[in-house]
Amino acid sequence: MILFNVKVEFPRDYDPGDEIGKQRLRQWGPAMGAQAALATFVRKRVRRRGETVQPFKGYSRKGFRRVATGYPLPSAPSGFEESGAAIYGSSADFHAGVVKGSFNVSGGMWRGLFIRVSGSSKATASFRGRSPGYSIAADKVVQNDKTGKVRLQKGRVKGRKESNALKAKSVLEKTEVSLLDMFRGERVALGDGINQSLASVVAPSFGITVQRHRGARGEARLRREIIRAIRKNRRRLG
Repeated sequence: MILFNVKVEFPRDYDPGDEIGKQRLRQWGPAMGAQAALATFVRKRVRRRGETVQPFKGYSRKGFRRVATGYPLPSAPSGFEESGAAIYGSSADFHAGVVKGSFNVSGGMWRGLFIRVSGSSKATASFRGRSPGYSIAADKVVQNDKTGKVRLQKGRVKGRKESNALKAKSVLEKTEVSLLDMFRGERVALGDGINQSLASVVAPSFGITVQRHRGARGEARLRREIIRAIRKNRRRLG
Protein backbone atom coordinates (compact mmCIF):
# COMPACT_ATOMS: atom_id res chain seq x y z
CA MET A 1 0.00 0.00 0.00
CA ILE A 2 1.20 3.52 -0.80
CA LEU A 3 0.11 6.65 1.08
CA PHE A 4 1.41 10.08 -0.01
CA ASN A 5 4.11 8.31 -2.05
CA VAL A 6 5.31 6.52 1.09
CA LYS A 7 5.08 2.73 1.14
CA VAL A 8 3.49 0.95 4.09
CA GLU A 9 4.91 -2.29 5.45
CA PHE A 10 2.60 -4.67 7.30
CA PRO A 11 3.40 -7.48 9.78
CA ARG A 12 4.03 -10.88 8.23
CA ASP A 13 0.93 -12.37 9.81
CA TYR A 14 -1.34 -9.69 8.33
CA ASP A 15 -3.91 -11.08 5.90
CA PRO A 16 -5.93 -8.37 4.10
CA GLY A 17 -8.48 -10.95 2.97
CA ASP A 18 -9.85 -12.19 6.30
CA GLU A 19 -12.12 -10.32 8.69
CA ILE A 20 -9.45 -9.98 11.38
CA GLY A 21 -7.11 -8.42 8.82
CA LYS A 22 -9.77 -5.91 7.77
CA GLN A 23 -10.37 -4.98 11.41
CA ARG A 24 -6.65 -4.51 12.01
CA LEU A 25 -6.42 -2.29 8.94
CA ARG A 26 -9.22 -0.07 10.25
CA GLN A 27 -7.40 0.27 13.57
CA TRP A 28 -4.14 1.18 11.85
CA GLY A 29 -5.83 3.67 9.52
CA PRO A 30 -5.52 6.94 11.52
CA ALA A 31 -1.93 6.30 12.58
CA MET A 32 -0.97 5.23 9.05
CA GLY A 33 -2.44 8.35 7.52
CA ALA A 34 -0.91 10.75 10.04
CA GLN A 35 2.53 9.13 9.86
CA ALA A 36 2.52 9.03 6.05
CA ALA A 37 1.59 12.72 5.83
CA LEU A 38 4.28 13.61 8.36
CA ALA A 39 6.96 11.46 6.67
CA THR A 40 6.18 13.00 3.28
CA PHE A 41 6.39 16.51 4.75
CA VAL A 42 9.71 15.88 6.51
CA ARG A 43 11.20 14.16 3.45
CA LYS A 44 10.39 17.18 1.26
CA ARG A 45 11.83 19.58 3.84
CA VAL A 46 15.15 17.76 4.13
CA ARG A 47 15.53 16.35 0.62
CA ARG A 48 14.60 19.49 -1.29
CA ARG A 49 15.75 22.28 1.01
CA GLY A 50 18.31 20.66 3.30
CA GLU A 51 16.52 21.90 6.42
CA THR A 52 17.40 19.63 9.34
CA VAL A 53 16.57 19.95 13.03
CA GLN A 54 20.20 19.54 14.05
CA PRO A 55 22.47 22.02 12.22
CA PHE A 56 24.66 20.43 9.55
CA LYS A 57 28.15 21.96 9.46
CA GLY A 58 28.94 20.73 5.96
CA TYR A 59 31.25 18.15 4.46
CA SER A 60 34.97 17.94 5.20
CA ARG A 61 37.44 19.73 2.93
CA LYS A 62 40.35 17.62 4.15
CA GLY A 63 41.66 14.50 2.45
CA PHE A 64 40.85 12.90 -0.89
CA ARG A 65 37.58 11.09 -1.58
CA ARG A 66 37.59 7.88 -3.66
CA VAL A 67 34.23 6.82 -5.05
CA ALA A 68 33.24 3.84 -7.19
CA THR A 69 31.98 5.08 -10.55
CA GLY A 70 29.07 2.64 -10.35
CA TYR A 71 27.69 4.96 -7.68
CA PRO A 72 25.89 8.09 -8.96
CA LEU A 73 28.43 10.91 -9.10
CA PRO A 74 26.81 14.26 -8.24
CA SER A 75 29.71 16.34 -9.58
CA ALA A 76 32.60 15.97 -12.01
CA PRO A 77 35.59 14.14 -10.50
CA SER A 78 39.06 15.62 -10.63
CA GLY A 79 40.54 12.34 -11.85
CA PHE A 80 40.34 8.56 -11.95
CA GLU A 81 42.47 5.71 -10.61
CA GLU A 82 43.46 2.60 -12.50
CA SER A 83 41.29 0.68 -10.04
CA GLY A 84 38.27 2.52 -11.41
CA ALA A 85 37.74 4.93 -8.52
CA ALA A 86 36.73 8.52 -9.20
CA ILE A 87 38.98 10.89 -7.26
CA TYR A 88 37.77 14.08 -5.56
CA GLY A 89 39.85 16.61 -3.69
CA SER A 90 37.62 16.24 -0.64
CA SER A 91 34.21 15.11 0.54
CA ALA A 92 33.02 18.69 0.02
CA ASP A 93 34.10 18.52 -3.63
CA PHE A 94 32.23 15.26 -4.11
CA HIS A 95 29.02 16.77 -2.66
CA ALA A 96 29.38 20.07 -4.55
CA GLY A 97 26.34 19.29 -6.71
CA VAL A 98 24.14 18.23 -3.80
CA VAL A 99 21.87 20.54 -1.77
CA LYS A 100 23.66 21.02 1.56
CA GLY A 101 21.98 19.04 4.32
CA SER A 102 19.72 17.07 1.95
CA PHE A 103 21.78 13.84 2.10
CA ASN A 104 20.40 13.09 -1.33
CA VAL A 105 23.16 11.88 -3.64
CA SER A 106 21.41 9.02 -5.46
CA GLY A 107 17.93 9.53 -3.99
CA GLY A 108 17.76 5.84 -3.10
CA MET A 109 17.77 6.29 0.66
CA TRP A 110 14.82 8.69 0.59
CA ARG A 111 12.89 6.41 -1.75
CA GLY A 112 13.38 3.73 0.91
CA LEU A 113 11.37 5.67 3.49
CA PHE A 114 8.62 3.35 4.76
CA ILE A 115 5.78 3.40 7.22
CA ARG A 116 5.77 0.25 9.35
CA VAL A 117 2.59 -0.65 11.20
CA SER A 118 2.61 -2.84 14.30
CA GLY A 119 0.67 -3.63 17.46
CA SER A 120 -2.96 -2.61 17.48
CA SER A 121 -2.61 0.94 16.17
CA LYS A 122 1.06 1.90 15.89
CA ALA A 123 2.80 3.30 12.82
CA THR A 124 6.45 4.38 12.63
CA ALA A 125 8.59 5.84 9.85
CA SER A 126 11.92 4.22 9.03
CA PHE A 127 14.33 3.59 6.18
CA ARG A 128 14.02 0.15 4.61
CA GLY A 129 15.47 -1.73 1.66
CA ARG A 130 18.70 -1.12 -0.22
CA SER A 131 19.92 1.43 -2.75
CA PRO A 132 23.11 2.23 -4.72
CA GLY A 133 26.20 2.72 -2.60
CA TYR A 134 29.89 2.30 -3.05
CA SER A 135 32.48 -0.02 -1.57
CA ILE A 136 36.23 0.45 -1.64
CA ALA A 137 38.39 -2.23 -0.06
CA ALA A 138 41.36 -0.91 1.92
CA ASP A 139 44.81 -0.77 0.34
CA LYS A 140 47.11 -3.56 1.48
CA VAL A 141 50.75 -4.56 1.23
CA VAL A 142 51.31 -7.74 -0.81
CA GLN A 143 54.55 -9.76 -0.68
CA ASN A 144 55.76 -11.95 -3.55
CA ASP A 145 56.50 -15.43 -2.16
CA LYS A 146 59.29 -16.08 -4.67
CA THR A 147 61.17 -12.78 -4.74
CA GLY A 148 60.25 -11.45 -1.33
CA LYS A 149 59.46 -8.06 -2.84
CA VAL A 150 56.50 -6.14 -1.51
CA ARG A 151 54.12 -3.84 -3.32
CA LEU A 152 51.11 -1.77 -2.44
CA GLN A 153 47.89 -3.18 -3.84
CA LYS A 154 45.15 -0.62 -4.27
CA GLY A 155 41.83 -1.55 -2.79
CA ARG A 156 39.24 -2.89 -5.18
CA VAL A 157 36.48 -0.51 -6.19
CA LYS A 158 32.98 -1.61 -7.01
CA GLY A 159 29.48 -0.24 -6.78
CA ARG A 160 26.92 -2.19 -4.79
CA LYS A 161 23.67 -1.70 -2.96
CA GLU A 162 23.76 -0.69 0.69
CA SER A 163 21.14 -0.79 3.43
CA ASN A 164 19.13 2.44 3.58
CA ALA A 165 18.82 2.05 7.35
CA LEU A 166 22.63 1.85 7.54
CA LYS A 167 22.93 4.99 5.41
CA ALA A 168 20.65 6.93 7.76
CA LYS A 169 22.54 5.58 10.77
CA SER A 170 25.84 6.65 9.20
CA VAL A 171 24.49 10.17 8.70
CA LEU A 172 23.58 10.33 12.40
CA GLU A 173 26.95 8.97 13.55
CA LYS A 174 29.06 11.19 11.28
CA THR A 175 27.08 14.43 11.35
CA GLU A 176 24.81 14.14 14.45
CA VAL A 177 21.84 14.86 12.19
CA SER A 178 18.73 12.75 12.80
CA LEU A 179 16.99 12.82 9.42
CA LEU A 180 13.41 12.23 10.61
CA ASP A 181 13.42 14.55 13.63
CA MET A 182 10.66 17.17 13.81
CA PHE A 183 10.86 20.85 14.63
CA ARG A 184 8.77 21.97 17.59
CA GLY A 185 6.20 23.60 15.30
CA GLU A 186 5.81 20.34 13.38
CA ARG A 187 5.20 18.43 16.61
CA VAL A 188 2.51 20.95 17.53
CA ALA A 189 0.97 20.68 14.05
CA LEU A 190 0.96 16.88 14.33
CA GLY A 191 -0.85 16.99 17.66
CA ASP A 192 -3.30 19.63 16.46
CA GLY A 193 -4.03 17.69 13.28
CA ILE A 194 -4.76 14.47 15.14
CA ASN A 195 -6.86 16.21 17.80
CA GLN A 196 -8.81 18.23 15.27
CA SER A 197 -9.47 15.21 13.07
CA LEU A 198 -10.72 13.05 15.94
CA ALA A 199 -12.63 15.90 17.56
CA SER A 200 -14.51 16.58 14.33
CA VAL A 201 -16.09 13.13 14.66
CA VAL A 202 -17.38 13.76 18.18
CA ALA A 203 -18.13 17.51 18.11
CA PRO A 204 -21.33 17.37 15.97
CA SER A 205 -23.01 15.22 18.61
CA PHE A 206 -22.68 18.12 21.05
CA GLY A 207 -23.51 20.86 18.56
CA ILE A 208 -20.09 22.51 18.86
CA THR A 209 -17.49 23.58 16.33
CA VAL A 210 -13.88 22.48 16.46
CA GLN A 211 -11.57 25.45 16.92
CA ARG A 212 -8.94 25.74 14.16
CA HIS A 213 -5.46 26.73 15.28
CA ARG A 214 -3.24 29.10 13.38
CA GLY A 215 0.46 28.64 12.74
CA ALA A 216 3.25 29.15 10.26
CA ARG A 217 2.42 28.39 6.64
CA GLY A 218 4.37 25.13 6.58
CA GLU A 219 2.91 23.95 9.87
CA ALA A 220 -0.63 24.79 8.75
CA ARG A 221 -0.06 22.79 5.56
CA LEU A 222 1.22 19.82 7.56
CA ARG A 223 -1.82 19.99 9.84
CA ARG A 224 -4.18 20.01 6.84
CA GLU A 225 -2.38 17.04 5.28
CA ILE A 226 -2.64 15.06 8.51
CA ILE A 227 -6.36 15.79 8.84
CA ARG A 228 -6.95 14.88 5.22
CA ALA A 229 -4.98 11.64 5.52
CA ILE A 230 -6.81 10.51 8.65
CA ARG A 231 -10.24 11.30 7.21
CA LYS A 232 -9.42 9.68 3.88
CA ASN A 233 -8.32 6.47 5.55
CA ARG A 234 -11.34 6.44 7.83
CA ARG A 235 -13.68 6.70 4.84
CA ARG A 236 -11.81 4.12 2.84
CA LEU A 237 -11.37 1.59 5.63
CA GLY A 238 -14.55 2.15 7.56
